[in-house]
Amino acid sequence: MAVTRSGMNDTEKEKPIFVDPFASGFEAGEARKLNLNAEPESAFGAGAPPQKAFYSFRLMPLGKESVSKKWVDKDDQSKGFYYSLAIELKVVSDDKDVDGYPVTTYVSTMIGRGKELSTLAAFIKMCGKEPMKPGENEIEDGVLVQRFARFANSMPVISRKFQLDWNASYIEEKTETWKNVLNRYEDFPEDGKGGRLYECEVTVPGSDGKPTTKEVRARAFIRWQAKEEGSVASKTITNSGGGKKVDTIEEEPPKKVVAATKAKPVVVVPSDIDDL
Repeated sequence: MAVTRSGMNDTEKEKPIFVDPFASGFEAGEARKLNLNAEPESAFGAGAPPQKAFYSFRLMPLGKESVSKKWVDKDDQSKGFYYSLAIELKVVSDDKDVDGYPVTTYVSTMIGRGKELSTLAAFIKMCGKEPMKPGENEIEDGVLVQRFARFANSMPVISRKFQLDWNASYIEEKTETWKNVLNRYEDFPEDGKGGRLYECEVTVPGSDGKPTTKEVRARAFIRWQAKEEGSVASKTITNSGGGKKVDTIEEEPPKKVVAATKAKPVVVVPSDIDDL
């Protein structure tokens, strides 16, 4: 069973903890700064994704539904299967507004037509690790997934920065499928403050072919092809053995679990909230 940094396992983390606000020892929790000049309605909407930039990321452990088995041809299972993985990464930043922002990306063990690496193996290399040990010329899908899962459990901060970008999609009425309509941060309308509006309206073809208006919202994703200026390309390793030291994903040490700090009791101070 997976254990989180707070020392709680998955089952305990999912259970709500009900408390009595008038009970003795009611915990104060974190002190938060409130901007009372902000529009109250803004607190109930989803916030904007981080602006387009290169960020450091922490790789998170795989969850219960992170790995799925898929058939190469669903109509002919004799052609074999591969694994698809939903990987969660969290932004690591000194900016509290973006630190911890989660991004989910999808990779698989399938090697695409005309490619030489699966997206899972490519991601491992982008993390500065090698998917295979010296002397290995091939690797079974399941072995690679298990190696990666152990690596993800250590929650490493990836040395290479990745570019976070925006896109937006809507459900096409005719086909009832999602279609991208804005493909990058620059496609979104300017907000007049040097940034972009993360919620906007777009004009798209309706079910009858006539223009119709849809409201869309920005979604953050990692643009894998983008490389930060001055960054070093992934190293190429020849799996020739010979005792050469290769930094594989199996060599990542497990991360220590940090115990939760003891909460301080709440101090009740009269304020305007008592009149509500």
